[in-house]
Amino acid sequence: MSEATHFLVSHGGPLLFGVVFLEQIGLPLPTVPWLMGAGALWAMGMMNPFVAFGATVAACLLADLIWFYLGRHRGNCVLRVLCKISLHPDSCVARTEAIFARYGAGAVLAAKFLPGLGLAFPPLAGMNGMTSSRFLLYDALGSMRVASCFSVHCLATN
Repeated sequence: MSEATHFLVSHGGPLLFGVVFLEQIGLPLPTVPWLMGAGALWAMGMMNPFVAFGATVAACLLADLIWFYLGRHRGNCVLRVLCKISLHPDSCVARTEAIFARYGAGAVLAAKFLPGLGLAFPPLAGMNGMTSSRFLLYDALGSMRVASCFSVHCLATN
């Protein structure tokens, strides 16, 4: 077993939580390889699936709640800052608001699968007055979909 694999097996939960949390906060970290590695280890029986799944979902929820409340209390300032670091800063705010206006809470559910826009949806939900409980429900469902997609993919390929 390689050192990286051994490290992931030994520290899987906290490591996944940290990497996913930092990526969801906005740092450009690639979480997909970590999630797929955890899924592969899960498929081989070397990682507890509940720890990996729980750490991933908890990290997503915590980071998104931070952005949700920043959006609720700081509004457009937060969205403008996030859009400045996006790939398309000129159209980011308008495009994100249009998607949110069209799909509402469903946009939060799919946000994790929309590169570049997923980071903007939690503060936008807070700005638009979505209740915390409704946001948590949709964000939890979206986070669980992300956590399970990579794990299920690894289980299916092994």
